[in-house]
Amino acid sequence: LILVGGGISWYVLIHTGRENLVNEAVKDAASYSELVKKSIRYSMLTFNREAIQQTIEELTSVKNVKGIRLFDGKGIIYYSSKREDIGKQVDPSASACVVCHADPGNPSETLTRNAQWTTFAGKEGYTTLVFVDPIYNEPSCSRASCHVHPPSQRVLGVLESDFSLAAVDRDIQTQTRQTTVYAIALMCFISVILYVVLRKFVLKPVITLSEAMETVARGDFGRTVEAVSNDELGRLVHTFNDMTQE
Repeated sequence: LILVGGGISWYVLIHTGRENLVNEAVKDAASYSELVKKSIRYSMLTFNREAIQQTIEELTSVKNVKGIRLFDGKGIIYYSSKREDIGKQVDPSASACVVCHADPGNPSETLTRNAQWTTFAGKEGYTTLVFVDPIYNEPSCSRASCHVHPPSQRVLGVLESDFSLAAVDRDIQTQTRQTTVYAIALMCFISVILYVVLRKFVLKPVITLSEAMETVARGDFGRTVEAVSNDELGRLVHTFNDMTQE
């Protein structure tokens, strides 16, 4: 019971701790994505493509930010922290596309917060968080002087940001080691305490009483057992002594 209970508690603590760390990383990613959108908003309204590209490249220099890409509804990359990616087509089955394209008419309903991000283990040896954020066609966009997008177009594009979770991975590993050590130490401590208590108050009296019963079975009716407690075992010892006397 101690091993099963301790194992379940260990798993719950590890799983909950990992979820909390990842959720905090997702919240940071959402805030950073919103910052990127606000940083390039004016340049998008004025259709200053070079300023947009320059802003994205500068924002990528932030620690733990691996890359930023901005592509339209057709999956064509218009801006990227890696200039060589500009103009390429994104696979429609990619994580940044599949959720919105599940219901293109209602992307805001299908692209929930849980569906805006995904994680994968990279070749670098740490986890990467990919966060996607749709850019909707606000009235200020459709009425901009460039007139690039008509008011009927709900989504202008998608902003994809990649974040390194190397620090989160280290925290998860540290938390796992600490929780494992604490769990093993706690289970060992409880086991030792239970062993001492059971040996003193259960096992030793039962063994003594069993040996006395074997003596009586051989015909020695003068054998008595000293009661060390007033619990059920103690009453059983008194009953045994009364029986041998009778």
